[in-house]
Amino acid sequence: MKNIKKLSWQIPFLLFLILGTYYTLTQKNGPSTQWTESGSIHGIPYTLSCRSSQKEREALHTELKNISKGLEHVLQSDSAATSPDSVSARVYRMIIDLIKAKQIQDYQLQVGNRHTDAG
Repeated sequence: MKNIKKLSWQIPFLLFLILGTYYTLTQKNGPSTQWTESGSIHGIPYTLSCRSSQKEREALHTELKNISKGLEHVLQSDSAATSPDSVSARVYRMIIDLIKAKQIQDYQLQVGNRHTDAG
């Protein structure tokens, strides 16, 4: 009889701890996954592979689109800086700055012939 009384509060408490731990681990930033984003900006191909949550992935995807739109607009008005090497360097710097701003630690980036591994 005594054992049943002990179990009557221990089992719900244990269940609460397990469910609370699961919820905390999965809801904080979401589970991290490895993903790859590829595209081109003004004819310069880029590939970004990194490990982050789905939320961070969507934010990076949006920022990469903004970089593409902004750079296309700048390059149309600035015809002096349209050599492939200077455009590639600009795209590379902009994506690296974005990665650092988002504090992504584990990534691989290739823009044109430039390649970076961090992790």
